[in-house]
Amino acid sequence: KLIQIEIDPLVAIVDAAHKTSPIDSLVSIDASSSFDPNSPSGAVIHAWSCLNLSGPTNRSCDLPSSLDLSSPILSIAANTLQANTRMLFTDSIRSLNISTLTSTVTTLLDTVPARSPTIRFDSLEKEKFNTDEFVRIRAFVSSAGGDLSSIWQISLDDGEHFISLTSFSTLQHTNSSKETSASESVVLSLTIPPGGQSTPSWPGLLPGRLYSVSLVALNEEGESAGFINLQMNSPPTVGRIEIDTSPLIALSPFTVSLGDGWSDTDLPLSVTFGIRSIMIDGFSSLVSLPSSLSSSTSLVLPSASKKGGSCGDRNGHAITVKVCDRLFACSSTESSLLSVARPSNLSASLAAIAQEIHNEIDNGNSWVALPLLGAMWAENCTQSMESISADKIVTRLLTSIDETSSPSEYREVMSVVTRMIPSLSPTTQLKAFSFVTQYQKLLGIATTSSSRSKRSTPLAASNDVLDTLLPYFDGLLRSNISSTPVSSTFADSYFSTIEVLLSG
Repeated sequence: KLIQIEIDPLVAIVDAAHKTSPIDSLVSIDASSSFDPNSPSGAVIHAWSCLNLSGPTNRSCDLPSSLDLSSPILSIAANTLQANTRMLFTDSIRSLNISTLTSTVTTLLDTVPARSPTIRFDSLEKEKFNTDEFVRIRAFVSSAGGDLSSIWQISLDDGEHFISLTSFSTLQHTNSSKETSASESVVLSLTIPPGGQSTPSWPGLLPGRLYSVSLVALNEEGESAGFINLQMNSPPTVGRIEIDTSPLIALSPFTVSLGDGWSDTDLPLSVTFGIRSIMIDGFSSLVSLPSSLSSSTSLVLPSASKKGGSCGDRNGHAITVKVCDRLFACSSTESSLLSVARPSNLSASLAAIAQEIHNEIDNGNSWVALPLLGAMWAENCTQSMESISADKIVTRLLTSIDETSSPSEYREVMSVVTRMIPSLSPTTQLKAFSFVTQYQKLLGIATTSSSRSKRSTPLAASNDVLDTLLPYFDGLLRSNISSTPVSSTFADSYFSTIEVLLSG
């Protein structure tokens, strides 16, 4: 039997990506948090090196001969470095137990005249940021030379023009620097929002661009400037969607795949295929498959024609795809409108797709079975089915939801449960009602009259109520609620939901 052992990469951590330090202060660069996750001790070996970047050519730094370059914390004594010098320190880290397992961290150090402010940047939490994310930057500034003032800026692509970001910054330490020793720090935080959110006039950062965020700190003795590079992530380039068969026949599987043109450097890519159904009246609905690393999938569609005629008057279908890189930047596109012919033998096609749904359910692929189920309902012009199959599908779906499930997964299950109410046995109806009660609690809806007046959790959004809960309760009412096992507790749950809707 072949046993495959995976080796995790070293965790390499340094306390700052960039530091600005006056020459009369101790310089400390700390990589002691680095470790080897493959070893119980986590032991690693450090080897520091330095390049002087101030001259016309890079050269080795002039460092004190007593400096221990194998220490996890590099400590350079005060008054041993020259002012106005830029140095790049690199720690080459190697596992103690696996000599081929290595990693590196770097810190850029700028030295300034004595008693000028000291600036140290925290390392960014991510290597790249998406344009819809908040970027949080934190700097530690200490000063022994009087009152401290600071300016945040960000450079554009040419590196010469700057935009002030000071309005986005916050001061997390309120002591006057006259009361602060050189060893204490003021924490300056900068949060850059996505474009158009907290500040409508702020255009936001552009995908794929490399920005330099700088902090200028001034006191009575001088000025220090530090910067940290900010790399924005680009979403995958949009390519083609390939469909492998023509003409399309309702309920007959066909393969959809990513065509040429999709690319990104941040692999792997996750792919989400979907089906958008467009009706004659212009209304459309979207069903998405679970995301996966596969670049192709098998789909099944109900019939649709520009002439209408199918139940529901479907005008056509469009295949949608969303491709996301490993940093969750996404691009989307969809196919042109597709016509789908009705099968020549509808009964045989319905029987085949019903068997496929059962196979997916039996294999634990409940989410894969849902689009098949939707296609079967649409083509058969009914949502009714025999009780054993309905119970099996709903029970599998209910057990697939837990505290880690997303709100969209709850809503998807609620939609299926609502459609299957007429086909469910009394036992499964009780299970479904218990699930609905759990969903109400998730939304902050009390389900008993005694607790409604004491609700402390936020009210649910009206859209959640309109789109999921009300259709379920309406379905129960239409199915003669008095004859179901949930009749005794229906009223409290129903009126609690109505109360939330009216309150919204």
